[in-house]
Amino acid sequence: MVLLLGRPELRLAAVEALVSGAVALVRARNPSMSGRTVVQRLIATALPTTKPVPDKATGYGVIRIARAIDPVKYPVPANAPNPVYDRFDRSQHAVQQAGAVSPGPAAGSHRSGGGPSTAVQAAIAGLAVLVVGGVLVWLRGRRRSRPPTSA
Repeated sequence: MVLLLGRPELRLAAVEALVSGAVALVRARNPSMSGRTVVQRLIATALPTTKPVPDKATGYGVIRIARAIDPVKYPVPANAPNPVYDRFDRSQHAVQQAGAVSPGPAAGSHRSGGGPSTAVQAAIAGLAVLVVGGVLVWLRGRRRSRPPTSA
């Protein structure tokens, strides 16, 4: 990780990978939890490191994964702030008001099978590519910084 600290784009990729891992852990422990609730729990259980929250350097703070994955021991009120989905809801409302999106699916056009949507599958594939790419960058950096071995 130390290798990544000098380049902002690599720092961001590392943070994205860590947050994605946290989301995966919360979902693994709570498979029926909605994405909206997962985000809300991660934000509400984070340890703020600066004021005001959020800030540009640390966002909402440090993820406390033990708290995020345990809704029984660390409950989060249903009305806890969720700025990520608040922004999403506002943008969806604006699009619907503009008439760019129909209010719902046409009759008989709903998906069957109950699997994840194409957008979710694409997001998961993109995250997998980021994680694999990060590991490869990390391994390349380790290989270059290792002293040669003597025979």
